[in-house]
Order: sequence, then structure tokens, then C-alpha cells
Amino acid sequence: MSIACIIATVLRAHILEVGRIKRASVGKNEKMEMLHNYITGAEFAQRVEVFSQTHIDMKSQLDQEKRAMKAIWSKREKQIERAESNLASMFGGLREITGASLPQIKSFELTALPEPAGSGNGPT
Repeated sequence: MSIACIIATVLRAHILEVGRIKRASVGKNEKMEMLHNYITGAEFAQRVEVFSQTHIDMKSQLDQEKRAMKAIWSKREKQIERAESNLASMFGGLREITGASLPQIKSFELTALPEPAGSGNGPT
């Protein structure tokens, strides 16, 4: 390939690129003006307001759901605590009546608490 063909190929590529850039910039000022008018117009402000209000509504609903779920969880937690307490009382009453013949249940056993660090076992 001759140097003239190489130069012609490179020149053609540059001419095509310049043409593409010119086509892209045609009406650029008009497009910028249209964009400016849209952004500063009532329609854009209204759309942003609708979006903002939707966001506020969703946040409010989420907060309301959180409060409701916390109330439900609190109620259920108290029910579970009452059930556990009643079960432990019932087991304790049965243990008093039957004595050692009632099998031990691990969840009602008292486990030894670990000693605090540095307390040592002997006299100082």
C-alpha cells in the first residue's frame, strides 16, 4: 500500500469524524434552549413535586408499618413471656408434687454462672 493510500484512509476517517461531530452539534443551541425552558417550566416543577410527594408518602407509610409491627411484636413477646412463665410455674409445681421422679428438663435447669475474670478461687 502506498503512502498516498494510507494518508487518504486516515484523512477519510478524520473527515467522517468531523462530519459526525458537526451533525451532532446541529441544533445544539436550540436543544439547550428547549432543555432550559423545560427545566424552568411548570411541567418539570410539577413532575418533581409529584415525585417528592410520592417519596414522602412512601416514607410515611413505611414508618407507620414499622410502628404497627413493633406493637405486634411487643404484644407477641409478652404472650411468649407469659407462656414461658406459666410453663415454668407448672413444671415447678409438678416437681414439688412428684419430687425427683419427674425427669429434668434442660431448659428449666439452673446452670452455674461463670466467675468474673480475675476473681480467683482461693483466699488472697
